[in-house]
Amino acid sequence: MHVKAVFRGGHVGTGRYHDMTKYLVVRNLLEVLDIAKKMPRVKKNHLAVISCKLISKQEYRRGKKAEKLDPYLNTRKNKRKG
Repeated sequence: MHVKAVFRGGHVGTGRYHDMTKYLVVRNLLEVLDIAKKMPRVKKNHLAVISCKLISKQEYRRGKKAEKLDPYLNTRKNKRKG
């Protein structure tokens, strides 16, 4: 099943969060909670998942394209030392 999940993203200050929208393929909705525990930049508490909604395959594809444009989700540290 395809889902649109909204998580509380961290690293933006104490007591604050950034809404992170991720598009996932899961077997059941409880699997979203397990993914949230392991996902980087997500608050690591029981309130990490704000919402979770079933979506169509077309909406999933559009969402994955939008994810690639989100600068918060696509930052990487340069591990190479020059």
